[in-house]
Amino acid sequence: MLSGCGIQRPAVDRLFGGEAVSSNQYPWLAVVNAGSTSFSGSLVSDRHIVTAASPLYGLPSNNVSVILGVRDRCGLGSAPVIGVESVIIHPGYSPTTSDNDIALVRMNHPISFDNHISPICLPLSGSQRAGSVATVASWGNYSEDSSCVPKVASLPILESQTCLTGAVNNSLVTGDKGCLGPAGTTSVICSEDVGAPVMTQWIRGYQFRLSGLISSTSCQEQTTPLFTRVYEHTAWIRRLIASDCQCF
Repeated sequence: MLSGCGIQRPAVDRLFGGEAVSSNQYPWLAVVNAGSTSFSGSLVSDRHIVTAASPLYGLPSNNVSVILGVRDRCGLGSAPVIGVESVIIHPGYSPTTSDNDIALVRMNHPISFDNHISPICLPLSGSQRAGSVATVASWGNYSEDSSCVPKVASLPILESQTCLTGAVNNSLVTGDKGCLGPAGTTSVICSEDVGAPVMTQWIRGYQFRLSGLISSTSCQEQTTPLFTRVYEHTAWIRRLIASDCQCF
């Protein structure tokens, strides 16, 4: 049984263009199904997933479900599909500017933590500071061979001014946004990765913290992927999960 949040299991595989996530390497990584699409989210308690608001905006909760503890989304087999009680879009979310692009998905029953399913830690002040290296893990439609398993990349967090000059649309660089490098290149993070966790560690080997959520990006052109800084919304998250079991 894992004894804390943000505990990573060791990686074993590699994939062209980056690492493939080994089985349950990031046990908080969730598949969120919304209508005909699916994307990534992160478990933060025994009842809630944090993800981006944009792919959930306007969808009723009965069109949303969650799968936890899996690696290969193409071979889910008997993996249980968890129903959703409610989808909580941040009250300040703007579909025009993507400001406050964050949502909580409340599962319809508590889940138990084990070596395959456990939460990521919420961020502390400074955990998304410029110059640090972040890890992004996501199921993205990179190719027929790699979209079944999550892919992971390590990318630098850039200064705010670089976000403004490097984004596809700088009107999306709102007050709660950060961005990932390297600047001046085609992004390795794609639009299918919206909602994926941007994870940081104070020191290698320490717990992972949920510093951000991918909000806006494209791997078809030169751009700096934008992420919502979770620390800006920690009070809102903690208020909504206050009655949940953290259980670690």
